[in-house]
Amino acid sequence: MTFHFIPINDTKSHINRLNCDCNPKAEVIYSGNIVSWLIFHKSYDGREDYEDYNENWLVTDEKNMEFI
Repeated sequence: MTFHFIPINDTKSHINRLNCDCNPKAEVIYSGNIVSWLIFHKSYDGREDYEDYNENWLVTDEKNMEFI
């Protein structure tokens, strides 16, 4: 499964793909025989320089389902 961490209300929109214009960072998590990808999109407004991934970030999967 793949989860995207996308900034909310960014200055430019993002796509749920690794080839998003923001040049996101990918991490792989292994849990037994389950492999998950975490895709951390970089904000265009630079917010990750001064805040953690929190309520200002949206988490979605590859089917655009949102998580809180």
